[in-house]
Amino acid sequence: MIMCLVVQIITRAFFSTSFAFTEELSRSTSWIGINFFLAWVWACYDTHLIASEFTEISPTLLVVIAHVEIVIHACFLLINIRIVEKFISKYREDLKAVKSLVDRMPGSLLATSLFSSLPVTR
Repeated sequence: MIMCLVVQIITRAFFSTSFAFTEELSRSTSWIGINFFLAWVWACYDTHLIASEFTEISPTLLVVIAHVEIVIHACFLLINIRIVEKFISKYREDLKAVKSLVDRMPGSLLATSLFSSLPVTR
């Protein structure tokens, strides 16, 4: 999958076109990432439940080790939430920038007026 995305980037950079299947692949990778994240959260929860059954106590901290190890999984979850938050923030900024560019365009450059000036064929 990664190689297909690399090929897409190279063909767009040098030939100004890309393969059609790489477009669909790039869309599906986001769903694969979401599914991987949900599977990871479920596996972390399941692992914590199993580890909680064995009440191994740390000799220095005197706490159950499963509670200490859950910090790794909680940090993974928090980092991913932050990544999604930054993605949404960047998307909103880009959307505002595009909207401001479209608002500053003269009416003759808008797509509706371009297509309305074309001759109609029947």
